[in-house]
Amino acid sequence: DEEEEVSLPVLIEVKERRSLGMEVGISYDTDWGFEGLLSLREENLLGRAKKVNLDVIGGDEKAEVKLGFADPTVFDQRATATAQLKYERKEQASFTEERIEFEGGIFRKSRNNTYAPGLFLLFDWANVYDVVSDAPDAPEPSNTFNLFVRPQVVRDTRRNKLYPTQGDYGELRFSVSNEAWASDDNLFISQFKWQDYYTFEPGVTIASRLWLDHVEPYGRTDQVPTTYLIFCGGNNTVRGFPRDGLGPRDSNGVASGGTTRIIGNVEVRFPIYRLIHGVAFVDVGSLTEGFDEIEFDTFRWSTGGGLRLHTPVGPVRLEYGYQLQENPPLDRGQIHFSLGFPF
Repeated sequence: DEEEEVSLPVLIEVKERRSLGMEVGISYDTDWGFEGLLSLREENLLGRAKKVNLDVIGGDEKAEVKLGFADPTVFDQRATATAQLKYERKEQASFTEERIEFEGGIFRKSRNNTYAPGLFLLFDWANVYDVVSDAPDAPEPSNTFNLFVRPQVVRDTRRNKLYPTQGDYGELRFSVSNEAWASDDNLFISQFKWQDYYTFEPGVTIASRLWLDHVEPYGRTDQVPTTYLIFCGGNNTVRGFPRDGLGPRDSNGVASGGTTRIIGNVEVRFPIYRLIHGVAFVDVGSLTEGFDEIEFDTFRWSTGGGLRLHTPVGPVRLEYGYQLQENPPLDRGQIHFSLGFPF
């Protein structure tokens, strides 16, 4: 007998996961003190895979509001257009800085999602006030507007971006402003960052970073405006130094910033017990007022170690850094407490 073929209808129900998320919290670290946090994110705006985010950070020494938008479906499935409006106020070592930025651009990931070249425009208004030093060589109050054109390329092969243990991450970007397109200053800003992660035993990871950035005036701009000075030292740059504590100081002993920064970090991350991990590190940094001032003795070294508690939002870090050279008037050691990896 022939078997009778029977067809039965099958109903498959697909339910989209919630695309709207909110986070509220409070944080503390030794660089910026206590801060309140609010984050709102919509991952699928109007059901078209567009993303919108609002992030608010508020504290005594820093305040930041960011409103961002991303459309990952421009031209094709690998091109993404982004726009971000940001307000920021923070107290630097020698002045208070207030900034409003609007950034828009487009980037396109390679077929294996490793590289992402892009082109961005940055409208930047910045105001410097409450300069704490009256030394002749101290930073000066200023109010500037600049439009930057910024090509960049990003490489990312990390398998886990929150807790990276393998792969690498790199950035190369160049930002150019010019009076020809209504900028107040002629500036060329170059930035290079390379991070590498290698696990040679289960749970034991060697993480390293090289970070270079430089600001160069050109044309009728003869010096870097205060708003674009670079600072160094603290939780996420060179540990063992207080925030902004590494680099040039004015004649009153107040950190005055620089234009050329080189940072190198190597750390060994290892498990201790369940969620508790340890770290041992060596940091080095140089901050000068130009490439021609870089010498061997401008590099400041530190070493140290600490404990990290792994949480769903990143590690909580308690570390101690010790400066290998004397840097008066600073203390040789510094305790650091913060959330998230330094790199």
